[in-house]
Amino acid sequence: MSKMNTRKEALAHVIAGRFRFLRESKGWTQQQVAQLLHIERSAYAYYETAKNFPTLVLLLDIADLYGVTTDYLLGREKKEE
Repeated sequence: MSKMNTRKEALAHVIAGRFRFLRESKGWTQQQVAQLLHIERSAYAYYETAKNFPTLVLLLDIADLYGVTTDYLLGREKKEE
């Protein structure tokens, strides 16, 4: 596996973990978050299981929804601001 693929996989898992942590800390279901973002639940579930990446626009929407920075979602900040 190339270094780029390894880094991409690692990033996907960081994003997935942050999404799940934030959702659960709000007490929301995947369905509720998906409705707030106007996407399918299955699409959101793919982000939480590191099977797919959100678009940049969706990443911004998710950061706004949870009140965090995109750097936090991407694992570039250790804790929520």
